[in-house]
Amino acid sequence: MKSKTFKLILASRSPRRRQILKEAGFDFTVYPSNSSESFSENLTLEENLRQISKDKIRSTLGRITSRFKKGILVLSADTTVVLGKTVLGKPENRLDAQRMLKFMSGKIHTVYTAYTIYNLDENLEITRLIKTKVGFRKLGSEEIKQYLDSGEAFDKAGSYGIQGLARAFINLVEGDLLNVVGLPLYDIKRELKKRSWRVRRKRD
Repeated sequence: MKSKTFKLILASRSPRRRQILKEAGFDFTVYPSNSSESFSENLTLEENLRQISKDKIRSTLGRITSRFKKGILVLSADTTVVLGKTVLGKPENRLDAQRMLKFMSGKIHTVYTAYTIYNLDENLEITRLIKTKVGFRKLGSEEIKQYLDSGEAFDKAGSYGIQGLARAFINLVEGDLLNVVGLPLYDIKRELKKRSWRVRRKRD
């Protein structure tokens, strides 16, 4: 199959996802999604994540004018942290972030990311769910306080950023590290290669 080069649109507000794509050398445009990230009680965790990822695509497609719809891939993603049966999203406030970090201290949790790639030329949508296990060592009250004081915890699922100061908390990673940051780039690259979809690079 002959490969085709596409322009990439990222349907996400996440600065971490932008950074991952930028460091990978992709040329892309950001169309932040305005869709809801709330979970439905009628869906399982995995179904919710897949649906949120798809909804981000839907909300972005309406903003792409018809003259620019050729040769475009739209990428979205949604990430959450799960420990046992408890879903740990973004903290509402400092107390909520403190509660999450104490809860995860000394335990292994799972980071889930659902991502969707939508090919406008083929009207084809691919959604996949990637899981990574992450272990926290035992955390002391003072280091949790210092981490909260840094401000790093407050816009991230599970109240931590593995690429930042919280890397000192980690004693186990099983799976894709970038998935924990917010975008499973290696799996995305595999999907693109499998379909001979080439994303325009910054040097192209």
